[in-house]
Amino acid sequence: MATNYPWFPFYAADWTLSVVGMNATQRGIYISLLAYQWANGYAPAMREQCARIAGAHPMQDEDWDAVRVKFAVEGDRMRNLRLEECRGVCKSRSDNAKRAAAASWEKRAHSDRNATAMHSQSDGNASQSHSHSHISQSPPTPPSRKGGRRRGNDSLPF
Repeated sequence: MATNYPWFPFYAADWTLSVVGMNATQRGIYISLLAYQWANGYAPAMREQCARIAGAHPMQDEDWDAVRVKFAVEGDRMRNLRLEECRGVCKSRSDNAKRAAAASWEKRAHSDRNATAMHSQSDGNASQSHSHSHISQSPPTPPSRKGGRRRGNDSLPF
């Protein structure tokens, strides 16, 4: 299964423990195949294809053996199971975030519908009972700003 995620989680401690005993070439092949798997859902199980993907053509026997054990083979494809666990966690988090966003938007839409209905109802009530008493009130005083002075139009910075 490929993914739309442009990145994958990289756990430094897990990586360090998983590559103990590998040389630099083997580590480069391994991370290249992990990136390929993340983007495509799998890595090919064919040595020559993996060598081309990793830029390690021709691949030495000891390099292939060291990297190959990190993957489970499924026919002509192979997958790193730990990476697939990470994919599952990312998908679960993404799905949860989508559900939460949809619920939030639904709640907001419901609130907006209620506000519109209440506004319409209050307009109808106001037109039925018009009051003739006019109490003079002064306009509300704007709140003071803490920590700064008010600027008048003549002191704008531009």
